[in-house]
Amino acid sequence: MATLPHANDINVAAFSQLFASTTNSYKLIFFKAILNKLKESNLAINHNEMVTFTFNDLAEEMVALCWYPQQFFHLSFGIQDQTNAVLDKLVFDPNKIVVTNPNTYKELRKAIKQQFNDINAIELLTYVPYRLLSPFFSAELRGQKDAVKNSLTAQLADTHFDSVKPLYKISTIKNNKFISIHPDWLQYIYSNLAIVEYWCDFSLVLYLQKRNPNTPAISSKIQPPLKRISLSKQQKSWQIALSNKPTYCIYTGDKFSATDKTVYALDHYMPWSLVAHDQLWNLIPVTSSANSSKSNHIPHHYYIDKMIEQQFHLVTQTKLVFSSLQWQKSMVDHATDLRLSFDELQNPNSFERALHSTLTSLTATGTQMGFGANWLYNRRE
Repeated sequence: MATLPHANDINVAAFSQLFASTTNSYKLIFFKAILNKLKESNLAINHNEMVTFTFNDLAEEMVALCWYPQQFFHLSFGIQDQTNAVLDKLVFDPNKIVVTNPNTYKELRKAIKQQFNDINAIELLTYVPYRLLSPFFSAELRGQKDAVKNSLTAQLADTHFDSVKPLYKISTIKNNKFISIHPDWLQYIYSNLAIVEYWCDFSLVLYLQKRNPNTPAISSKIQPPLKRISLSKQQKSWQIALSNKPTYCIYTGDKFSATDKTVYALDHYMPWSLVAHDQLWNLIPVTSSANSSKSNHIPHHYYIDKMIEQQFHLVTQTKLVFSSLQWQKSMVDHATDLRLSFDELQNPNSFERALHSTLTSLTATGTQMGFGANWLYNRRE
């Protein structure tokens, strides 16, 4: 857990309690939305500056932040969390948009802005802007009824803005609500941005991990990667295997080798949006049409034996070409993730049992999370 830096003139102890007693994601996502808007504004900072954001702008950012974990990665935010109700109303089809495409986030934000009232996005801010300030006024709010906490918190933050120095104060102008970040907190956040971001993200990962205990790679799923890592290393291993002995696409049956003109792609057998990694044991060569058709679906169990056959093909064919040290280096993820020795990797029975167990487990997890399952290739697509 990140330790927040000390500061003399502001209450860092209260700030560190922002996410205490978190029963839903709102406080975490709201604060992360504030951080994103601060980074986006890229303002020149001076001690007397006041930075203001509208409730609407922050609500839009919250919906955008929730979309990737919930809709793309299928993470659960918990039973009490109502962000799904908002997202379910949003009309945004990302099937044709690559998640790492720079335009994806822009298109998502555009859709949220256009449908803001239709999806009732402002509902996410009914309580959270006030609840996030509660650590700064814990004594005054203790024992107060929920019905008065919002107005009381706003009043306290405004009245004691210069003395208590809460993170922000809340204002209403012509039925539009705003938060104004305290200049001292603005200075603190910008001076310690990396630490504060890590603290927030770590807290969000812990929250999501409790609600998705069987889901792999939670930390990689709270936001889309800015850039997908190149698969050139994995491509090289498969190219060597195909050069030594041709193989086929498990979905279409089309044959290809390293020397023919057939175009193939490396397919994440278990969807990348489920596993969030590029481990070689989950990558197989398939035709580009099958790869595009499959998208982020989980293949039908009909393909699992063929997948294992392809992976064993990779293991054995690279073993014939690589030096012993090169081969072990290329197979270290197989050995580590499948919990097999390098000798066991070459045993068809041991290999089949280990990979079958891993894929079966991931299939069950992905299906439970809501990923499309039992996908079969259709040549007419």
